[in-house]
Amino acid sequence: MQHPEFTDEELMAYADGELAEDRATDLDLALAAESDLAERLALFVDTRMLSKEALEPMLAEPVPEHLVAQVQALAAAGQTPDAPTGETVVAFPDKRAAPAAPPLWKLPLAATLALAVGLGAGLSLAPTGETGGVGLQIATLTDPQIIDALHTVASGDDLLLQDGSRIAPVATFMDGSQALCREFELDRTDGLTVVSVACHRSGGWDVQMAVASAAATETGYAPASSLEILDAYLAANEAGPPLDLQAEAEALQSLR
Repeated sequence: MQHPEFTDEELMAYADGELAEDRATDLDLALAAESDLAERLALFVDTRMLSKEALEPMLAEPVPEHLVAQVQALAAAGQTPDAPTGETVVAFPDKRAAPAAPPLWKLPLAATLALAVGLGAGLSLAPTGETGGVGLQIATLTDPQIIDALHTVASGDDLLLQDGSRIAPVATFMDGSQALCREFELDRTDGLTVVSVACHRSGGWDVQMAVASAAATETGYAPASSLEILDAYLAANEAGPPLDLQAEAEALQSLR
């Protein structure tokens, strides 16, 4: 029997208990027959449980005032009525020309995949041990090849790692605390694409946000849902504009 295809968004909705009943029924049947589909779903469910444990103490705290102010500013920017003639309107810069991201605390499973969400927990892209692959773990970034790539590979270039995965730095910028950060994508050998931001603090790279998607699109780019979460992170952490290649090279050289 040929089962229908299911998107990452549908698997996320299923894990959240929000998938339409007819699609949920189809997915139940497909899960029983397709081990690859079950593994995709397990990634989302396992990551959700891990992130819940990591973020639960933070979520019990009131939303920080600076985040509230940031979201209110973003909302106002998107809802400002046409200004009368003669008034000057200053637009917020569009870092990525992507759809407006929802507030961080209103993203369901999609947001929990971004485990640290810029709140300082940090994530690891270190080997998981049993599988030899790259896992998402709460820690600092420890894989020496990825660390070296973050120090040396220019944005726009990519590097094939020894295990067959590929890292591609996208941009380098300063966050709101003036830490040097790099956005990068890691295409793993198991078909997963991890969109991540790592910032250099206390002599090492800490992964501040990581979003795992089942696969990049046919064009080689991460799915739009991953970029929406990334944009929410960048806005909440007051990320500065990307450095040009010369400024990036100088900033990275200063870390060595």
